[in-house]
Amino acid sequence: MKKFVFISSLIALTIGLSACGANSSGNENDIAKKYGITVEQYREIKKAAEGMGMSVESHLDSLGFTSKE
Repeated sequence: MKKFVFISSLIALTIGLSACGANSSGNENDIAKKYGITVEQYREIKKAAEGMGMSVESHLDSLGFTSKE
C-alpha cells in the first residue's frame, strides 16, 4: 500500500511540474510582447537579471523598457 501511495504521489508531482514547464514559454511570449521585444531578447535579459539577483521586470524597467499595455 505504501508503494502505491508513493508511486501515485510521484506521478502527480511529475505531471504538476510538467504543466509548469509547458506554461513557461507562454509566459515568455506574453512578457516579451508586453515589453515590445523578441523572446530571444527577453531570455537574454532574464539571464542577465538572474545573474544580478534582480527580477526580470525590474531589470527591464532599469534598461528603459516600458510596458506596452
